[in-house]
Amino acid sequence: MRILSALFVAAAMMIALPAFGNDDTIPDVTERVARISSVDGVVQVRRAETDEWEQAVLNLPIVEGDEIVAEESGRFEIQFGVDKHLRASERSVLRIVTLNDSGVAVSLTRGSVAVTVSKFDSEQSFFEIDAPKTTVAVQQAGRYRVDAGTGIHDAEIRVSVSNGGEARIYSEIAGFTLGDGRIAKVLTTGRNEGEWELADISEYADAFESWVAVRESEISQRLDSAHFDQYYDRDIYGAEDLTNYGTWTHTSDYGYLWRPSSSAIRHY
Repeated sequence: MRILSALFVAAAMMIALPAFGNDDTIPDVTERVARISSVDGVVQVRRAETDEWEQAVLNLPIVEGDEIVAEESGRFEIQFGVDKHLRASERSVLRIVTLNDSGVAVSLTRGSVAVTVSKFDSEQSFFEIDAPKTTVAVQQAGRYRVDAGTGIHDAEIRVSVSNGGEARIYSEIAGFTLGDGRIAKVLTTGRNEGEWELADISEYADAFESWVAVRESEISQRLDSAHFDQYYDRDIYGAEDLTNYGTWTHTSDYGYLWRPSSSAIRHY
């Protein structure tokens, strides 16, 4: 029911857009609100202005200052735009530090995250991941994984870059560039704190990486079948889900309209 409710709202927004398409007074759509685009298990969200926790559900809006915690069996995905997704593993603690027109910064105090950025211009925007005593700054499109406080490797932060990416990494003592196909281990305790080791990336074989691969494949398929710039703007991220729950039809009065499928209505 929550899925269809959110989709009905999105469809209503898109139907209304053409009426204002030429009005220069209407502000551009920005990415100041993200959404939970996938959630499994127990995941809790705490808003910046409260001490209370709420259950994370699909399509829940996420804003600056929110803290998201995945329990032992939980994991979640946040969509920051059509081209930016963050996925967090079980036992992850994540806070949205910055979410505005200029970019995104998140703080990972525990667990693992995988960030996929399919389009990125570091001159126009930023995407940063803060881990204990380490900051990862995305430089170009690619996939980035950060492991922090995962139990076995509590004395180090591991960062890997793949799919053509590049990152600047800052430790307590210096900064360096990590290129595509490379992994860095940044030491966070002991006499060598702030130093790092570099190596060629090896394939992750854990359940989190498998889930990330499945989600990337699903999203790629949805984007391939999406109707951006035909029925709706690319700025309306999440609209790619509409194809899974209905069809687009043309009317002489309103132009293209989204119509939910009978199966979607039954579930609603």
